[in-house]
This record gives sequence, structure tokens and C-alpha cells, in this order.
Amino acid sequence: VLSLIWNEAVESVQNKDIKDFSIDLDTFLRLSYRLDDMMDEFQDALKSLTDQDVEEFYRSEFKTLTGGGELLTYDSLLKWPFLQDTLESSPAFTQEVLFELWAALPKKLSDQGESAIDETTFLQLNDSIDEATMGSEDEDDEEAGEDNDDVATNVLQ
Repeated sequence: VLSLIWNEAVESVQNKDIKDFSIDLDTFLRLSYRLDDMMDEFQDALKSLTDQDVEEFYRSEFKTLTGGGELLTYDSLLKWPFLQDTLESSPAFTQEVLFELWAALPKKLSDQGESAIDETTFLQLNDSIDEATMGSEDEDDEEAGEDNDDVATNVLQ
């Protein structure tokens, strides 16, 4: 989103590499206003997000991760871009924490004989991940004095 806004703000510049381009005050102000507008639109969208929207997002992600199958292995889970983003952006949520959450889940055997989870368990796992990341965000928010909601943010992307 930021690169789209950046390109929009500097659209009058032609034949230049946008990544290496510096901006003047006027362009900076246009960029700043556009970012502010986008954040307002984003906040409005977050407010209208329902639990059903979040569940549909996770169900869709499960189907993508399993290729339409019924079971998800730990290795396949680790390849999920949303999970990778969550691991990178939430310092208290580590791969060790994720493994502990995974270990506590009821499993089934995949066709390849690996431990795997079904869609319902995947939804439960995501609830646990949300709780784990929200706890670390709450601590960060208290320190920084700001409010954050990464799960809802990723649902809207």
C-alpha cells in the first residue's frame, strides 16, 4: 500500500527510479495527507470487520495451504506467509511458542503418516495465535501508548 501511495505522491516525476528519488516539501505534504486518508479508510474498514469475516479468511487460508485437502501439517503451516509475517512482527510470538501451541492441538495422521490438523483445529490454533500476539501487543501498546490489531489488518489485505 505504501508503494502505491508513494507512486501517487510523486506521479509528476517521470523517468526516475522512484525508490531512489527524494521528495520536496510539497510532495511530502501530499504524501502525508494521502497516508492520513488511507489510515482513516483502513480504520473504518477494521471497524466493520466481523468475526464471520475473520473466520472466512482463515477457512480460505486453510484451503489454500492444504490445496483443498482436509489436513494441514506443521511444515505446511510454517510456509504460510501470514504466519511468517506474524512471527516477524511480534517479538514475543516465536517459533517456539508456535510449536508449543501446535503440540497442544489434537492431531490426525495425514496420508503420508505425518501429524496434521483439520480445519476446525486450524481455527482454534489461530485463536491461540491471536491471543498470544495480542498479549505481546498489549504490552507494547502500554509502552508506546497506541492500539494495534495485526490479525484484522491481515484479514483486510
